[in-house]
Amino acid sequence: SCFSQGVLPPPSNLPQPDPQLGNVTLSKTSSCTYSADFTDVLMYWYLQYPGDPPLYTRRHDYDGDTFSAEFAKQRFSTTLDTNTKRYGLTVFPVALSDMAKYYCAIRLTVLLSDYTAVHKPPKRRERDTSQNRCYS
Repeated sequence: SCFSQGVLPPPSNLPQPDPQLGNVTLSKTSSCTYSADFTDVLMYWYLQYPGDPPLYTRRHDYDGDTFSAEFAKQRFSTTLDTNTKRYGLTVFPVALSDMAKYYCAIRLTVLLSDYTAVHKPPKRRERDTSQNRCYS
C-alpha cells in the first residue's frame, strides 16, 4: 500500500451565523492522487488523532462500491476518478472532532479471472550425505 498524508486543519475565519440566514454549515474536501498504472484499485482513507494509531474511515473500490466505518457513514463521502487518478474525501458537516491527520492509501488489485493459477513447488535439492557419516 502507498500512503499520502494530509491534515484537515480547523476552518479559518469561521463565518458568524446571520440571524436572518440561520446557522452556517461547513464542509471540508481533501484529495490525493496516485500514479499506479492500474484501474482496478481499492482506495482508503484513514484518520489519526495525536498519539493514536490510524483509524480506518472509508474505502472506495474501482467499481464504485464504498464501505465506511460506523462513525463515518453519515458525514464522510468519497469520490474516485480512475481516469484522473484522484481520490477525494468530503466531510459534511465538519465537527471539531474531525481535526486530525488524514491518510490516503491505495491497494492495487490484479484480477486473473481468465487464467488458471498453477502452484509450482520448489525444486528439491539433492541432499549431500557424504559429510554426514558417523564412524565408530
